[in-house]
This record gives sequence, structure tokens and C-alpha cells, in this order.
Amino acid sequence: MSKDEKVIVLGADITSSIRVDKFYAFHPERKNRFFEIGIAEANMNLVASGLAKEGKIPFIDSYGVFITGRNWDQLRTTVGYNNYNVKIADAHAGVSVGADGATHHIRP
Repeated sequence: MSKDEKVIVLGADITSSIRVDKFYAFHPERKNRFFEIGIAEANMNLVASGLAKEGKIPFIDSYGVFITGRNWDQLRTTVGYNNYNVKIADAHAGVSVGADGATHHIRP
């Protein structure tokens, strides 16, 4: 998939932590299709929606609790209602994420 020029990857300031940097680590020509958005998952989703609207295939990624929990309304109203082709990848989707602590758990 990463060979497809339409594929874009958006990061949420934890790129190496969840290994998304592998998208461009061994293929530096892909670096121009990776965008670091920062700790702003809702904004990242909106950027991805705009890219999808224009025919790109964006992948957004973060820890499970943030990519879905903080981002629920944007996922529902922007991606879901418009049926945009946004791919969502999460990590740390369990109840124990070690040293990252309780704020990073996906459980309530």
C-alpha cells in the first residue's frame, strides 16, 4: 500500500512509539507523504478527511484511547457521515499500557 502515491500518513506526535515511522524509515522518498500533526487527534482527523475528499488515502494513528475516544465526534460526523476513505490505526488498545499510565488505557 505504501507504494501507492495516494497513501498519506498522519502522525500524532508518537510516531516512533507505535512504529509508524517505518512508513518512511527505509524509504526516504515517502517522507513527503508523512505529516506530523502533533497531539491533536481531532484536528488530524479533519485534515485526513480533507485529503480523502480530494482522492488521497490517509492513515491516521495514535493510541487507541485518543484516536477513538477524543476523536469520536469527528470520526462520526466527518469521516462516517461522508463515507470518506480514512484508515484508522491504533496502538495500546488494551487495559494495561505499562509506564504510560492510566490516562492511556482504553478502559473507562
